[in-house]
Amino acid sequence: MHRPFRTIIPFAAAVACAAPLVAQTTAISYQGRLQIAGQPVNGSADLRFSLFTNQVLPGQVGSTLTFTNQTVVDGLVALELDFGADAWTSGLVSERFLQVEVRTPAGAGSYVALSPRQRVTAAPFSIATRGIRVGTTSSRIGIGVPSGVQPIAKLHVSDNAATAFGNHAMVVESSGNNGADGIAIKISDPRGFIDKENNYVTFLDAADRVAGRIEGFSRLQNNFVPPPPIPNVISIDWDPGRAPSWTFDAGRLPNATFSGGSAPSLICSNGALPSLTFSQGTAPSQSFSPGTSPSLNMSTTNLLGVNVFTGFTFNPGTLPSSNFNPGSLPTATFNPGQLPTCTLSPGSFPSLIFDAGTLPRGSFDPGQLPFPRGFAVTPPTQAEMLALICWAQENGMSALLGKLMLLAAGGPTILQTALTRMRGAAETCLDQGVVYASKGADYAEWLPKAHDRQEFFLGQVVGIKSGRVNIGTEDAEQLLVISAQPIVLGNEPPAGERDRFAKVAMMGQVPVLTRGKVLPGDYLVPSGLSDGTAIAVAPENLAARHLPFVIGRAWGASTDEELSLVNTAIGLEDFGAAKVLVAQEKLHAEQHAELRTDNEQLRTRVAELESTQQDLLTRLAALEALTASLDPKSPR
Repeated sequence: MHRPFRTIIPFAAAVACAAPLVAQTTAISYQGRLQIAGQPVNGSADLRFSLFTNQVLPGQVGSTLTFTNQTVVDGLVALELDFGADAWTSGLVSERFLQVEVRTPAGAGSYVALSPRQRVTAAPFSIATRGIRVGTTSSRIGIGVPSGVQPIAKLHVSDNAATAFGNHAMVVESSGNNGADGIAIKISDPRGFIDKENNYVTFLDAADRVAGRIEGFSRLQNNFVPPPPIPNVISIDWDPGRAPSWTFDAGRLPNATFSGGSAPSLICSNGALPSLTFSQGTAPSQSFSPGTSPSLNMSTTNLLGVNVFTGFTFNPGTLPSSNFNPGSLPTATFNPGQLPTCTLSPGSFPSLIFDAGTLPRGSFDPGQLPFPRGFAVTPPTQAEMLALICWAQENGMSALLGKLMLLAAGGPTILQTALTRMRGAAETCLDQGVVYASKGADYAEWLPKAHDRQEFFLGQVVGIKSGRVNIGTEDAEQLLVISAQPIVLGNEPPAGERDRFAKVAMMGQVPVLTRGKVLPGDYLVPSGLSDGTAIAVAPENLAARHLPFVIGRAWGASTDEELSLVNTAIGLEDFGAAKVLVAQEKLHAEQHAELRTDNEQLRTRVAELESTQQDLLTRLAALEALTASLDPKSPR
């Protein structure tokens, strides 16, 4: 039964929240006093809270919050209400009214809506700007930046708590079919191109060290720029010397350490009482075995489906036997115990230890002037040479390539000849773009080199064994290619260790250094010279011996009789199955030979068994004649 005149009297600050810029949740505090007929309620109650945009009409925003079986003492109600941030900011109307529904005792009857709805004060609406800060010394905006911390960029988003949407600190979402979405990054560069300095997205660890990035790269078409710095192959190792310094030791004051010693002590053990242990022994016993009777058994054998008698077996049995156990006599064991013992500790006398300290003192180091420790001649790194080669190709200076390659290795090599004869510059130094959305066409990973000092160049065929890169391919577990410009580059080496790794293409389109003519659709296999080159095999000439060594399939072509870079699709076919087919073909040939040998052996064995069968049949006939001749009435 419902009781009338149920009311909640709100306190002076019925709805309040913490300071808007430091609050970390969207909850608000609600306090009021529940009365029935003017008397405060004592007992249990169920309460429901809802937000509306007006005081009397429909227009609920957010969800309804229900609190069941709440203990009410002297009518006091105090709860935390969390409708979420959207409940305060959604809709065209900014006002909010709180509707309260009550039933008491808890679970009894229906809820009664209290009237009127209570207007929510303005304080909770600071939730809409909660956590947004504007820098005090610049026009920088921070979202979720801790209190007292200045934003470090034009827009600085920070979050240290898990979110419902994949734990992302920021989500960009379209509001409809034609709504805007995505993020556009526009680079206004007076030079008119995008280069590798445009690190659009950079991933940093807690110490601001670069863990990875999405970056731009360039191939200049109509804009000439100065070349990158020529690598300095001669370097001087300078010792910077040492500046004069003065070291002062303030000394140490005297001090004394006093020890009060320890008092004598006596530690006693209670010992152990004498004891007697008695064993009753065992009584004598006798066991009897009746033995077994003699028996006569007839034995047969199965020969070609017929049971053939082979003879009699006589078992003479066993005689009866008797076994007597004389038992054992009672025994007694005496333990004399142990006398009490005491240990005396004489303690120690008080002591005083005095430290006389040390006097102040100083020392002067006159320092040392800088001087050269030696000279070093080091070839340029692959990255330095690639930058120079790309710059030369981008600006139409193909004649410079040979000189650059001579500088790279100190003399002509096979790879130098290939690079000087490049015809498809776009296959080596790709057009301007951004990794993940560019003309880079392969997925690559940094893999450790089998030999740290070994240098690799783009397009070389390499062998992978136990996860390490080698120029040799004879016993390789995988055959891959040094990447030119991957669209994805994984397995970033530790800081400062890139020289110990090589950039290896795993899948996609990649230029491959080839010998001789190549047609589109040809299969590429290692040349066998262990120099990073490949040769083409026409599809009609592909044999089983080639399958385990296929690198990929040519999508480009070359008419050069010597060396060239050919665009090739790698990693798009499962050549592991080819190795299995070759192994199975060899296994089938071996099994066929074994089966032929086994067949000849079986023929010989069948002939021997047929001869044995004829001999057994002859013996069986003789045995049957002997059995028939026996007179069953004759005495045994």
